[in-house]
Amino acid sequence: MDSSRPAAGRDQDMGGTAMRRLITAALANVAFALALLPAQAADPANVGKDKSVAGLLAADVARYTAMSEKDTATLDRLLAKELVYVHSGGEGQTREGHFGDVGAGRGVYNKVTVLGAMGRIYGDVGVVWGVADFDEGKEPRRRMSRLGYAETWVWRDRHWQLVLFHASKVRQPEDTGPKPPKLDGEISPPAPDTTH
Repeated sequence: MDSSRPAAGRDQDMGGTAMRRLITAALANVAFALALLPAQAADPANVGKDKSVAGLLAADVARYTAMSEKDTATLDRLLAKELVYVHSGGEGQTREGHFGDVGAGRGVYNKVTVLGAMGRIYGDVGVVWGVADFDEGKEPRRRMSRLGYAETWVWRDRHWQLVLFHASKVRQPEDTGPKPPKLDGEISPPAPDTTH
């Protein structure tokens, strides 16, 4: 590392490296979880029965797949009876409300694509946070939304069950063209004094 660079620049580089490592680890977790899905798809009863981060993330993806396919048997197994489901617009639902909407076709999830997710396990509690693209609704009200989400899962009866889901809209920056990069330590010159 160039010792002539200011300390702030070195710290920012180290932070950037740490962030790249964190993102790489997150993507590796998702890739590993997705790799497990084909084996679990052969026997849907096994989804969510691995008490590891990979198993937790696989349960998360399997739940989204079950929502898209209206697979009520898988949803029944993965949704805890005390589920609280908070949509990105702030509306809350119980398990019965969410399960009923998906099963009856009122909640139409055409496809949910997880763009990235991370998980942690604390004893019998698993936490997942990520970003996903939601393709929802029927024509002419079909819409695409990019949502950030946080979930709390519990390990119960030897499988993961979702107890809390909360989604928020992710801001999409307006594309106004390329912007010049801001340099480290860049200071704007003071405005000229026009009072003389």
